[in-house]
Amino acid sequence: MLPKYISDDSSENKEISFVWIEDEAGRTASAKYLEKYSVQGYKVNIYAVPENCGKDYNEYLCKVTEHRKNVSRQMSASYNKRRKTR
Repeated sequence: MLPKYISDDSSENKEISFVWIEDEAGRTASAKYLEKYSVQGYKVNIYAVPENCGKDYNEYLCKVTEHRKNVSRQMSASYNKRRKTR
């Protein structure tokens, strides 16, 4: 599927990033694509979704976003509570 979005004459983007689940299939795919696209002159970045943080990168990002929202809500509530007691 990736070759559909890149071409040999595409010189403006020579960097590709992959995000895999940290398991055997992810490690195998990482090695395969690192070799394939490095030979073609691309800088290849490989990232892994941390263990127990979701089944894929989207789920991981959703969890991180929800966590940040919760922290922000807690900080706002704490600030407003302190402000009211002054």
